[in-house]
Amino acid sequence: MADGTDDVPQWPAVCHDRGHDLTGVPPSEPCPECGDTNRKYLVTPEPDTVTAVEKAGLEIEYLLERSWREQWGRLLDDLAAMERLADGIGERPLDPREVVDAFCAECYILKEWLRRDPAVPQKAQNGVNKFAAESTAIHLACNIHNTHKHYGRDPGYTTAAVSPVSIPDGVRVSWTITWDKPDGTSGTTDALEMARGAIADWRSYFAAYGLSESE
Repeated sequence: MADGTDDVPQWPAVCHDRGHDLTGVPPSEPCPECGDTNRKYLVTPEPDTVTAVEKAGLEIEYLLERSWREQWGRLLDDLAAMERLADGIGERPLDPREVVDAFCAECYILKEWLRRDPAVPQKAQNGVNKFAAESTAIHLACNIHNTHKHYGRDPGYTTAAVSPVSIPDGVRVSWTITWDKPDGTSGTTDALEMARGAIADWRSYFAAYGLSESE
């Protein structure tokens, strides 16, 4: 009975050292051109594109060409993590601020990916910074990220941080964002409301520029 050792993967393959085409050559056989026993598979799992190198173990080489939708997926995952903790579901991290900080970082990075992804129409790239600045929720998330990243803010910029965190029943978590603007005004915002608002605003941006969340 065949054990599947020589099953040929469906991905294009090349030898590792010289890049000779090995598509259709069983993995147990060396490169017929140079004898190389290592090979690269060009793998395209959604949403990443990677190169896998077959050796004794596995080496994965991530390529630079990545879609903004990958970052959008991370942002949705971070919102889901916040909602689970707010509902008292799952294990709470030692520092509950981490999940909000993660959401804000991914929100900021999404803005940069949309600005640089060549698959995004030029008009949408040009408009993303203005849109993010005019969205109360996205702008606040970016201020939280910048405050955290820079260990504070320079004069003229809004300072924002996750504080306090409340766990009144010892299970469900709620986060408050405290912010101070350069004009001297200050206030607080519920972090989960901010995160949900940021997601809703990003979806408005996608709709305005004809961007689909899925391929």
